[in-house]
Amino acid sequence: MSRPHIAMRKIRTVLRLRAEGLSLRQVSASVQVPFTTVADHVRRADRAGLSWPLPEGLDDDALGARLFVAGDASGPATPFRPWPTKPAPAVSETSADARSRRACVGWASQSAR
Repeated sequence: MSRPHIAMRKIRTVLRLRAEGLSLRQVSASVQVPFTTVADHVRRADRAGLSWPLPEGLDDDALGARLFVAGDASGPATPFRPWPTKPAPAVSETSADARSRRACVGWASQSAR
């Protein structure tokens, strides 16, 4: 099962709290993120050579690109994308789908009688 994506703000907080000397479990409880996710992000930061304070001018996209390297064995082989790129479906499509499902359900319930 893949780990949940967390906001860059939380990743920055994880790195800051870890640099302040908190244990991984304390950081996990403070940020309300699973322990394994905290450990994974700290390990990724170590591999990328990042420590707190982060270099100036390192925005969220650059931080994500350094932490989530394509082809890394511990994560997905896709580049970092901070937001989903899939467009929302058009309202007319969803209502048409709903009508066809209701029609199918109604037909199935009538044929079962």
